[in-house]
Amino acid sequence: MVQSYRLVVDHDPGTGAETKEWDLPSDNNQVIKSLIYDIVAQRDHASTDPTKENIAAQLDEIKFGVKQSPEISQILGEDLLNDNILMGNRPVTDLGGADDARVSLGMVQALDPFMMSPQIDYRQPYGMPGGIAGKLSVKFAADGNNIDQKKLTVGIITSKVNDLGGFGSLQGYMTYHKHADTMAVGTEKSYSIPTPGKLLAIHFYETTSFADITTDGDFRSTQTIQEASITRGEKVIQGALPTTTFGIMNGQDVTELTDQGHSLWNLGMHNKVGKLGVPTNGRITDDMKVKVLGGAANAARIYPITLNDVLS
Repeated sequence: MVQSYRLVVDHDPGTGAETKEWDLPSDNNQVIKSLIYDIVAQRDHASTDPTKENIAAQLDEIKFGVKQSPEISQILGEDLLNDNILMGNRPVTDLGGADDARVSLGMVQALDPFMMSPQIDYRQPYGMPGGIAGKLSVKFAADGNNIDQKKLTVGIITSKVNDLGGFGSLQGYMTYHKHADTMAVGTEKSYSIPTPGKLLAIHFYETTSFADITTDGDFRSTQTIQEASITRGEKVIQGALPTTTFGIMNGQDVTELTDQGHSLWNLGMHNKVGKLGVPTNGRITDDMKVKVLGGAANAARIYPITLNDVLS
């Protein structure tokens, strides 16, 4: 039986920065399918409305497993918002319109890949059993960007293990792994893909996206990331491809994004037949990495999104 309830009710972090932790379910007969972040605030006395990204960035960083297993999952609020959009979930948003008007934004953090889209399927054998990650940690940013008096409610959706076919039927839970770096023209860099499990997708953020390039005849080298690939040892096993190609593959609607620097390389997150993600046979190995060729000398974030299949 699916259960939906509030894990956090209208938490007020005050006007300054704050990091707050909450207990996640500890019963391993409960499988956490997703968390829903419901942010409400009000527009302060500014001449312009806040943006969706302004509101999402009030959740500066979201982590699981703070004490028992540090950083099982880690993502910035603004990146989670754009990840929702890239996966087909269009967050509910109200940006105000007048001084002191309510503003709001909702985001989903799925631990079951099939809980991130309008076509939610509660019966899929994915999710995180209780007790694997003891804590949810949210780092709040200080009030700003035309926002004040923010509050956070967190909803949680769980299923009983037996309703998903029993513990032996569970296949894993989805996690985000953040790498933040500064690129350089023509320089290759590699980033780890945590084991174990499968690689479902890679989310990229580039300060200078293809849409920002205005130099005559320059199509790639002044973009933050020129191309990306997946390697095993010295061998390229996927790619190399430009980040624009990921958007084409993914059916990306860039008009919904807060910044066109976000892109998603979908590697089989919602396979309807067979196993999710790559490698097709076996699991992520210690020598698998994401490799990028740098362009503009500015910031990038690279998130391998994995299906962790160790459930105890």
